[in-house]
Amino acid sequence: MYIELSHILEETNGGLDIILRYYPQAEPAVTRKGYKFKIRGTEKTASATLKKLDDGNYVVTDFGGDQVPRNAVHVCMLEENLDFGEACRKLAADFNIGPDELKAEIYKPEISTREATAEEEDGKWFFEVREEFTELDIRSVLSEKVIPYSDKEKKTINQEKVEEVFKKYHFYSLTSYTIIKNRKAITIASTDNYPIMMWDEGEFKKLYQPLSPDKSRRFIYYGKRPKDFLHGYTAAHKAYENNTPEGKEEINEETGEIDKPAPERLDYLMYCSGGSDALNIAMIGYERN
Repeated sequence: MYIELSHILEETNGGLDIILRYYPQAEPAVTRKGYKFKIRGTEKTASATLKKLDDGNYVVTDFGGDQVPRNAVHVCMLEENLDFGEACRKLAADFNIGPDELKAEIYKPEISTREATAEEEDGKWFFEVREEFTELDIRSVLSEKVIPYSDKEKKTINQEKVEEVFKKYHFYSLTSYTIIKNRKAITIASTDNYPIMMWDEGEFKKLYQPLSPDKSRRFIYYGKRPKDFLHGYTAAHKAYENNTPEGKEEINEETGEIDKPAPERLDYLMYCSGGSDALNIAMIGYERN
């Protein structure tokens, strides 16, 4: 399940209720055009403004900061240090928006335990990969602005494009993963409301549970991470190897074979702080084949 930005704004008076929760000092600005208020307690001069847009939604602009107009969800992202999806889910729960299945308390996997088989050694983990990503998977990872649609009006997701980009970076959706411990097989399964995904780098894997209420459990690692390891390095190296100038092949006089020119340096290489950030960047075209 997911909730649209427009739904959150509609249910919170254009986002005003949310903004005033974070910035109660902005209330006079609702009725007093041009009124400025302080966001930071350390600033001497009030420099933030509140504005109601033509669509009925409110934005806050901090002229003493980055001067970027922010709607209510963006304010939540800034103040809570959350990504877009996390902020939407938090606000849905806090303001009782949407059906019960959107509430934070149901964001948990299904956990079952059984006796381990003789082939299942203690300490081993097993992963059941889903054939394709669910809509919840996609919306939990990608910003609404970068999701590729095959039909924008119906918001039909271009599944083929998502699969192409995600799998290029070794990113997969999991039905479940199983841990063998003390001769017990503990299976943690995804649900319709709780996605589980994974970056699979061979012996080293990074599990991603974006809706876990416990932030410490959102990323779980399996295997030994190699020293100086970087997700996406393989793709970047492949892009470099393929970045050879066209029309500059030469014939080797000794062998008669065609020698390819050496690869040229890439125009750019983006280093992102998080895996989902990198996938969002790749989805809007900043990636190489």
